[in-house]
Amino acid sequence: MKGNTSFMKSNRRDADPASRLGGHLLALAGDRDRAALSDTVSSLVHGDSLSERDSYGAVLEWTVTAIAGVIADKMGPIASGTVADKVLMLRTPEGEHLTIEELPSPACHVWGAIADYLGGDALRGHRRLRPVVYVSDPEKRIHALTEAVDLLDYLLDLPARDEPDALTE
Repeated sequence: MKGNTSFMKSNRRDADPASRLGGHLLALAGDRDRAALSDTVSSLVHGDSLSERDSYGAVLEWTVTAIAGVIADKMGPIASGTVADKVLMLRTPEGEHLTIEELPSPACHVWGAIADYLGGDALRGHRRLRPVVYVSDPEKRIHALTEAVDLLDYLLDLPARDEPDALTE
């Protein structure tokens, strides 16, 4: 994330632990500090206590809801409700379209949760992330959170959609 990150620092005392840690991970991604991002995510995933596993899930959920919020903000009304599945068109590097269900795990769960949050179904989004949070392979958890943070950082740098929304006119 390029630019000013002071908005993340100004409300640290008021923010819950997941949003503080998520903001910290986002700042590391924005600073392009891959080593620190990797170390921090790895420490979160490899934590010994149940509370650290819960923290991982809360940070992942914060990141996924932030992604959905940024997509909705950048795309406007077209990104919410029943048209959310049309906004999330995924393509391979070769240009082939994929559905969320065709993605490998954990990406299918993360993108499915993003679609659920865009569609207004927070409970379903939360449930969809459970397989990622509780997967036995720590590398998959590390990959899922790192990719989600990188995606959020990327989306924040994109310009907002400035053309009229044909669906709401």
